[in-house]
Amino acid sequence: MPRRSSVVGTGWGGKWRRTAFPTALVPSRELGHHRAMIARLIADPAMARAFLSGAKRQVRVPLASPLASLAPGAVVAVAEAVVPGRFASGGEVATDLRRAGHVAFADGWRRDREGAMWQGRPILDAAEKWLAAVHMPDWACRVRLEITGVRREALQAITMGDARGEGHRGLFPRRAFVRWWDCNHPLTGLRWADGPEVVVLEVQLALGG
Repeated sequence: MPRRSSVVGTGWGGKWRRTAFPTALVPSRELGHHRAMIARLIADPAMARAFLSGAKRQVRVPLASPLASLAPGAVVAVAEAVVPGRFASGGEVATDLRRAGHVAFADGWRRDREGAMWQGRPILDAAEKWLAAVHMPDWACRVRLEITGVRREALQAITMGDARGEGHRGLFPRRAFVRWWDCNHPLTGLRWADGPEVVVLEVQLALGG
């Protein structure tokens, strides 16, 4: 197993092409010590960082989302885009998932198949080697969330404090949330201006996540 000081080797240079992934639910097999089927929440790198730092403690989802049916105590796995990697000839190289011994996240952290994690350089270029979040293997999951509360309310009822709970900062977090929501929910009936009802999930990092 590589040391925690491992860094990206040659072959991973260049510029990382960021892709946003909307919040969604996809099927998951057994994940870690949880034996039940676990819901998956697809997150872009910024959202994943907000969960890890504790800045994001709320998730608003449309009523039609399968996530809306979850109850307090449920565990949600956060899926992220990753680069499958392995060590060869003294360096780290991007590879296909079948041969991967670990994955690299956008912020540079790595996780191997046994669950060990270490910090490396952020991935700068892997071109087509990026694996979309929807295809992230269960063993690569580094963020699990426990739902601590559920309520239903109008989307436009979100307060400044709630917007911060959604992970938005700055002088106008509510305005930032509106922009984010419309970018990720462009369909008629779900947009901010349409005033939909949503389910608000209060979340925290799950033990062992």
